[in-house]
Amino acid sequence: MNILPSFLTFLLLFLFAGAINAQTTYEAENVSLSSGLSVQTSILGYSGTGYVGNFSNDNDQLTFVFSITTAGYYDISLGVATPYGEKTNDISINGNTTSFTVAQSDAFQEISIGKVRLNEGQNEINIIKNWGWFYVDYLKIVPNNDPAIEFNLTGQLVNPNASDNTKRLYQFLLDNFQKKIISGTMTLNSFDETDWLKEQTGKEPSLIGIDFMHCNRGYTWYDDMTPTNDAKAWYDKNGIPAMCWHWRDPSRLTEEFYTDNTNFDVSKIFDENSAEYQEMLSDIDYISGLLKNLADDDVPVLWRPLHEASGGWFWWGAKGPDACKKLWQIMYDRMVNYHHLNNLIWVWTTDANPNNMDWYPGDAYVDILGVDIYANQGDFSSQYLTFDKIKTDFAGTKMVTLSECGIVPDPDKLQQDEAGWSYFMTWYGDFVEDGTYNPLSHWEKVMNSDYVITLDEMPDLKTYVTSSVDIPLKNGVNFQCFVDPTQRQLKITLQNYQGDYLVKIYNLTGTCFFNQKITEGAIYIPLADLPPGILLVSISTQSQRFSFKVRN
Repeated sequence: MNILPSFLTFLLLFLFAGAINAQTTYEAENVSLSSGLSVQTSILGYSGTGYVGNFSNDNDQLTFVFSITTAGYYDISLGVATPYGEKTNDISINGNTTSFTVAQSDAFQEISIGKVRLNEGQNEINIIKNWGWFYVDYLKIVPNNDPAIEFNLTGQLVNPNASDNTKRLYQFLLDNFQKKIISGTMTLNSFDETDWLKEQTGKEPSLIGIDFMHCNRGYTWYDDMTPTNDAKAWYDKNGIPAMCWHWRDPSRLTEEFYTDNTNFDVSKIFDENSAEYQEMLSDIDYISGLLKNLADDDVPVLWRPLHEASGGWFWWGAKGPDACKKLWQIMYDRMVNYHHLNNLIWVWTTDANPNNMDWYPGDAYVDILGVDIYANQGDFSSQYLTFDKIKTDFAGTKMVTLSECGIVPDPDKLQQDEAGWSYFMTWYGDFVEDGTYNPLSHWEKVMNSDYVITLDEMPDLKTYVTSSVDIPLKNGVNFQCFVDPTQRQLKITLQNYQGDYLVKIYNLTGTCFFNQKITEGAIYIPLADLPPGILLVSISTQSQRFSFKVRN
């Protein structure tokens, strides 16, 4: 997490009048300069009369202020040079901040920040030092008229043999996705964080994060059954266990998981005869044995191993994407097909960087996409820039969640920006309790928001089925889907909505039997036209999605 000091601030204010109706390029050097930034010309290939750098002072930033006449989506690009190596820095668009990473380049190159939403009237974009040591040539804004990417979720887990309770949990996540956010917090010592939240706010989070970090190391001070015991206890309260694994050096030469502190070579995953391959497999088998205790009781788990791999700071990401993807695929095969762990919902931690798809293990191995975001102190924004980027990059095929965060986004901003994260999970310790990252007043607002699902609002996950009346969204739009046994029809009705909507109906194997765009009003489908058994109904408008489970 990067906390930018409030001193040594250099603000370059560039005020543009007029509207953006076509490609518009704003030169970074067209301002008066002071402090550590300066207009330079030594690197050739820049546009205009120069460029600005080198962002060596904390909180150095460029601020572009401009007006547009039409709110909508725009493509944002930067002309940058990074002669000092790969650099990660920040961009803030109307108060929402995300990071961008640029590979080392002595020459200027244009990098895409992505498709973003801009407001009618005044907008503000800040380029902010994070690592620093880079140069900015220009900011380019181009209207994007491509059709909006919508989520298109099949409702099927990647494991075709997923257990009943695992399907129920996944259905609960689907039913609430983009309508409400599920509250969660990481724990390290059993329930310290959840107990604190209960004491301070009167509410407990729905989801609890649990780590296998200390397991299978022979520590005399630790009981390896603690993680699974805690998961079972929380699930018995209708809570959701989310489990990760800070996987210590499989060779046992160190007790480390950070790349800087171990030389363990994950690329050996391609060599089945290597000692490293056998050590990784042995660890996977041991953790599988612990997870088997939960599988035997049909306790479902949001399983998020090999997290933050693309950052390279953990050994499983130190050798690049190919080795990490191979390890994930082997772990999936070993746990699902060898150990028959049918209680796992597989969560892959991605990011908003341009190479995020290079690291992706594949649709056949991933149920949910997670993103870990540690915003600067005081930044309670929705993080919609990252949400939209992941939705676009992965074509809306997976639910997206805030799998780790330092600061909980403001529920009002989540709804305003339509950043429909499935759940959030605050990191443990100070991030929950110290009042700096998440002040108590903020926690009280979050835990008492109608948009946030807390533990006391959770259904019985052992018997959960989709309600025939779905959860109304903020603007009152609501669809209902139910079987009318008298008329022998599947009926879809709606409230407070006019316009087209798409209806898709699947069976539990993922086969689509009905795919039709409805121009207006309700629709009644003869049951004779649909297969018998459980049906999954997906209803999508241009900006919202509803999910139902019905029986024919």
